[in-house]
Amino acid sequence: SWEYKVGIFHDHADHEINLSGEFSPILKAGGFDAVIGNPPYVLIADTDAKKYLHSFYKHSTGKPDLYRYFIERSHQILKPKGQFGFIIPNTLLTIPASQKLREYLLTDGGLTQIVHFLGAVFSQVSVNSIIIFTVKGLTNQSIEIIEDKNKIPSLITLNAAIQQKRFIEKNLWLSNEGIKFSLSFTTEIAAIIEKLKIQSVELSSIAKYSLGMQIYHHTMHTQQQIKERVYHSDTQADEHFWPESTGRNVLRYHFINTFKSYAAYGKWCYSKPTWEFCSEPRILIREITSRTLMGVTTNTIHIPTKAVIIIIPQKIHLHYLLGLLNSQLMGFYVRTTGEKGTQRLFPRISLTTLRKLPIYQIDFNNPTDKASHDKIVQLVEQMLAFNKQLAAAKAPQTKTLLKRRIDATDKQIDEWVYQLYDLTAVEIEIVKRG
Repeated sequence: SWEYKVGIFHDHADHEINLSGEFSPILKAGGFDAVIGNPPYVLIADTDAKKYLHSFYKHSTGKPDLYRYFIERSHQILKPKGQFGFIIPNTLLTIPASQKLREYLLTDGGLTQIVHFLGAVFSQVSVNSIIIFTVKGLTNQSIEIIEDKNKIPSLITLNAAIQQKRFIEKNLWLSNEGIKFSLSFTTEIAAIIEKLKIQSVELSSIAKYSLGMQIYHHTMHTQQQIKERVYHSDTQADEHFWPESTGRNVLRYHFINTFKSYAAYGKWCYSKPTWEFCSEPRILIREITSRTLMGVTTNTIHIPTKAVIIIIPQKIHLHYLLGLLNSQLMGFYVRTTGEKGTQRLFPRISLTTLRKLPIYQIDFNNPTDKASHDKIVQLVEQMLAFNKQLAAAKAPQTKTLLKRRIDATDKQIDEWVYQLYDLTAVEIEIVKRG
């Protein structure tokens, strides 16, 4: 049976864990005292399996990640006040597909503790891990948070992290958009996030956006076509081929205008942005981020890959928007609220997060607003020029001078953005600690 293959221990005679057999007395008595484990981190591709999972389990949506169904099934077989502990990917904390499961864990699941590892727990797996603990049905008011921030976690670093444990009120997460388990959330941070939203509009209302192009996919192309990269070329083979840009071309305030290959743009692509996203003046954001977003403007014709998010402002100045996106404040917002911003190994910004970024809309009839807008545009244009000069510089002294100018200008942009959003000195310090 399919359940036997994936191991969500259902009642089948040939199953290794026969719940209706050897464990029948336990289930009749109300369930297990405890369930602990390390479930498989696997996406299910089988269509029938997906239908089954979505019909049998009510707390997970979207892509069928097995570990989420293991969590739900484990709680089904736990007795009231039974204890649960799993080590799982930290995607549970924020991704939209886990929203219903997060709500269950906070309400009926009795979530008590989250241990977050910023380094890789498993040497052979590139995944950020957490351990979650619950007491089924417990009505606690706060969650204990332990964060091991060491790059190579161990019992020593974990014991040190336990000494620094803290608590987050459940209501902060229940009132958080998407019921995200934002581990850095405090009442003060929640207030800053709300302040940014109140005086802003979402980016989706003032700009068009798209992911870059993905040419190959097994549903459209043969393994040989994918292996041979038949829609790529070292030269511009015909009118369909254009320079291909990747995340490596995109730096903060600088676009590397050299390309390793050409890609064919056409109906053979698995997914592609409309042509305007490859040709019009636009902002490129690298999907994999750091403490701040990495964005730059460009107007040259090239085809960004799916590692790049493309933005075409419609009701806002290109350089003003770039200044906001690259600011320390917006980086703080993404790390705090984004569903992929918690990753340490590969922190990302998704389209879902990007479209909701709070963009301060300038009132050009307000002299203060207009002055702030014009100053940010001026500073961003300086940043673009300085970075272009730095890329071309040869002399060490020239490079040092330009780096100082870039750092100073970057800080000025941050200060103007803080002023624009009316942050207090205390709030600015919270953002900087981020």
